[in-house]
Amino acid sequence: MNVKVLMILMIIVIGFVVSMFIPTTMEVDKEQTEKYEEPYTVQEAYVEKVPYTVKYQEAVYKTVNHNEPIYTTLYTIVLDDIGDGYAAIEINNILTYKTEYTGSDFWGNREYKVTLYDSSNKYYNTYYEINSVDVTESYDKITSYNVWSEKVIDKYVTKEKTEYKEETKYKDVVKTKTLERKITVTETIDCFMYEKIFG
Repeated sequence: MNVKVLMILMIIVIGFVVSMFIPTTMEVDKEQTEKYEEPYTVQEAYVEKVPYTVKYQEAVYKTVNHNEPIYTTLYTIVLDDIGDGYAAIEINNILTYKTEYTGSDFWGNREYKVTLYDSSNKYYNTYYEINSVDVTESYDKITSYNVWSEKVIDKYVTKEKTEYKEETKYKDVVKTKTLERKITVTETIDCFMYEKIFG
């Protein structure tokens, strides 16, 4: 083989070897883990006050006036003075009386001082030289009135009012959760030519 051809071959081989170490770049696929957010819907419970109408009876009052009679037992009393020759005295509407012995008259009859009280139990009159006191009649009579008033229920009326009750309800709420997935990405890396060619 001639030297010239050998030289050319050597130059070609050396050039090829040198070219294998020339810096270059290449793209490679790489698998990696990626995190991502995924939305999802859940139902959450909550308490709500719900109004409702209630019917009820309300009392209506009125004032009632009372005028009640008060009865008292009264008496008819006969006072007699035996010695004077006059007719006996009859007195009505006496509540009570009080006698006080004062001695005897000319004929020896016992004499009394008699004090009478009327239906109001107040002093009415006083009689002297009375020989006898007789109650001839008793009866009930209105002597006063008990006046008073009171509130009583006249009727009931139907009314309405709003009340509230608690009810559990549900609503959709969107939330997110973090997940992972495998992805392939292409990267550009620095290498020599031989790595690019032969992988």
